[in-house]
This record gives sequence, C-alpha cells and structure tokens, in this order.
Amino acid sequence: MYKDPPAALTIASTSEDIKYHDEWHRLNRVCKNIMKRTMSETIRGSIEEKELATEFLVSIGERFTESDKAQIAILLNKLMNTRYTGSGTVREHILKFVDYAAKLRTLKNPVSDEMIIHHVLNSLPPSFEHLNTTYLAQKDKWNINELISICVQVDDRIKKEKGEKVVNLTGKSKWKGNNQKGKKKFNPKTALAPASESKVHKPYQTKCYFCRKPGHLKKDCTGFKNWLLKKGIHKEEDPKK
Repeated sequence: MYKDPPAALTIASTSEDIKYHDEWHRLNRVCKNIMKRTMSETIRGSIEEKELATEFLVSIGERFTESDKAQIAILLNKLMNTRYTGSGTVREHILKFVDYAAKLRTLKNPVSDEMIIHHVLNSLPPSFEHLNTTYLAQKDKWNINELISICVQVDDRIKKEKGEKVVNLTGKSKWKGNNQKGKKKFNPKTALAPASESKVHKPYQTKCYFCRKPGHLKKDCTGFKNWLLKKGIHKEEDPKK
C-alpha cells in the first residue's frame, strides 16, 4: 500500500518519525532500483532521473505514451505490406491481420473489419485473384470468419492441384537413350564422330602364311627357305628361269 512521503526531520521529530522517515526512503530506493533493472540500458538512459519512485514511474509512462505514434506506424506498415508466400497456412496469415487490428484498436486507432478483408485479399498471391474479383462483384460482405473459411478451402484446392502436377511430372520418364539390357546407350557425340583409324579400310597387303608377316609371300620368305635347308628339302627352281 502506498504511503505519503514523510515530512522533513526537525529537532522536534520523535524516534517514530525518524524510523518512518528512514524506512520510507529505503523502500523508495528499492522501488526505483527494481524499475531500473526491468528496463533495457537504452530505455533507462533515456528517462530522466526522479527522486521519488512515483515520479519516476510517471516519467516512464510519458516516455512510452510518446512512442505510440511510432508503434501505430509500424503496425500500419505491417497491415499494408504483409504478403502470403505459401509458408504456413492461410489461416495463420489472416489471423496476423486480426492481431494487427487489435493492437491498433488498443492504441485508439481502430481498423474496420471490411478494411482488414480488403488488405487480406490484396496480400494473397495471383492464384487467389479470382477470389478478390468474386468479393468485389457480389453485393454481400464477408466477415472475418467467412473470409478465413473461404480462403482455407481455396488454399487447399490450390495445393492439391500443385501436388497432382508434381506427381504427373515425376511419373513421366525423360528420354535418355536406349537403356535396354544388351544395348548401348545412344551418345550423340560419338554417333557423329569420324570412324577411328582401326576401322578405316586399308589397302590389301600380301601376307606370308609361314612367318605371318605382311609384305611378301611364303615362297619368298627367308625364314621358309632356311627351314627347307634345315630339313634337307631342295625347292625346285622356277621353270621359267
């Protein structure tokens, strides 16, 4: 319970007066210290120091009352610039606007439900464009609950359609050449490349059936003749010579 500050001590002050005076000022210092510790250093340094805890509390209130305009500007900026990107749910997105409007109402700057609905519809992506057109075309007005219900249904349908498209795309295999067993994959780089030297047709060359070397016949092979001499076989001379 708050007690009035004691009168200044005089020669006529009694021991009870002195005790009350000391106790009251001790509690006053304790209250001021508690308030200072609950504030950040920036806020604490911006508030003028007061002797009495009650006066210090009034200074804090005045400081935050002056910042109401800045808070209103921040909330209005969020109300106009918040966009639904698909993360989370559309219900949570709409409830953000309801929360901004409630805070603005406490700051004596109320926003009507109709204004909230317009801001919500304008914050939705192009896939919800037909919803905005439908609302503007009809005579009846939606309330917040109706808006949430309709947007949730539309959002579920859009996400379902996107899921079906992804399934269809992943189900179609991309052509990567002939992948059947026993058959080589088609490679356009090698298909048009010139044939290797080993596969190019070379001119026919004679080949010895004895030493298996090209360039001469068996009858002209030195190795074959030496083999005949070792065996004691004399090859007949060419009758034409």
